[in-house]
Parts: sequence; C-alpha cells; structure tokens
Amino acid sequence: GFCLVSSALKDGTRLISVIMGEQNDKARTEDSIRLLTYGFRFFETRKIYKGGAKIGEARIWKGENSETPVGVVDDFYVTLPAGQGKKLQTTLQIPDSLKAPVKKGQELGTVDVSLNSQVIASKPLIALADNNKGGFWRSISDTVGSAFSKIFTKPTEKVNNG
Repeated sequence: GFCLVSSALKDGTRLISVIMGEQNDKARTEDSIRLLTYGFRFFETRKIYKGGAKIGEARIWKGENSETPVGVVDDFYVTLPAGQGKKLQTTLQIPDSLKAPVKKGQELGTVDVSLNSQVIASKPLIALADNNKGGFWRSISDTVGSAFSKIFTKPTEKVNNG
C-alpha cells in the first residue's frame, strides 16, 4: 500500500495524521481529512505556562537569597480531550535540599501536569536568576535552619490548579 503524512493548523493547534496502506490517493486524502477533523473536534491544546515566566520559587540554602524564582525554558503546552481543562492540576517537584550557588538556567526540579490524577506532561524547572553563596551569617543561620527543617517537616509538593 501507500502512505500519507499530513499536518493541519487550526486555532493554534497543530495536528499530524499518518495514513498507511491505502491503495489510492482519494482514500488516503479522505481518511486524513477525517482524522484531522476528529482531532480538532474532540481535543484542545492549552498553554500551561509561558516560557521564562516565574511559576514558583525554590528554597535555596546558604544563598544570598533564601529563594530563587523558577520557570520553564519554553512555553509549556498540553493537548487533552476537549472540555477537560478545568480538571488539570500542576505540581512543582522541587527538592528541599538545594544549596547555593545556583546559576540562571540550572535545572532545579520538574513541573508535572496531571489530568484525573495521571501525569500527562512534565518539563524541567529552571532557575530564572543566579543565587550566589551567601555570607558567613547566612551560612550559619541556614545550617541551623536546615537541621530544624529536616527534623520537624516532611517533604511536600506544591500544587497549582491550572
């Protein structure tokens, strides 16, 4: 048989169809149109986060600043069944033990997008600013604070409802 790969863009959503094994041009074209029409009708693409924008903060021990803004490098999109956007949840996975120095662009964790409690997309979280080592007093206070933090708190996830 013969194959056809086609692409279409509608309202910011790009879909690709792949038809394999059809014997004639007309059948391949009609099947491709049906697939693309189905995709545009029953699925939607949503922008979750803008690239380079702050979406949270990471606690940085022994740094000049106690927190560093985090985000994603590029715009973060997900495609999901139409009408399910209100059920999306985002979770920032950031370790509690990050220490200075932190360089802008350094990967510090991940952001997960879930639909009905199932992760459907994930991207790295990056530092949006440098955070150099702090001074002597910052180092002492964060050493003590870190010790108490490990004793009295348990790790948590930061959940944002999309």
